[in-house]
Amino acid sequence: CPWPERIIPPPAGLCASVPPLPSNEIKTDISSIVKSIKEVTDIPCAIGFGINNSKQARQMAEVADGVIVGSTIVKIIAKYGDNAHDELFNYVKEMKDAIK
Repeated sequence: CPWPERIIPPPAGLCASVPPLPSNEIKTDISSIVKSIKEVTDIPCAIGFGINNSKQARQMAEVADGVIVGSTIVKIIAKYGDNAHDELFNYVKEMKDAIK
């Protein structure tokens, strides 16, 4: 599969894959994508985009080296502002526990 060779800029410290996922659903065959990437490089491969709950994080951690979560953290900060600490702590802990 030639496409991974085009998206991985050598040398790189991390391959971040942004799969074309429908909102809140994981339907793309991520394991095949990660496998294809790992055939051409041995750098860690992290997956992000549309991952916002512990179930999705756990699914992605089973096939990739890392999970990238960003927009939900931004939404928590936007909602709670200066009082976001506890919500952020709980969210990050839940996500971390899901990928152990």
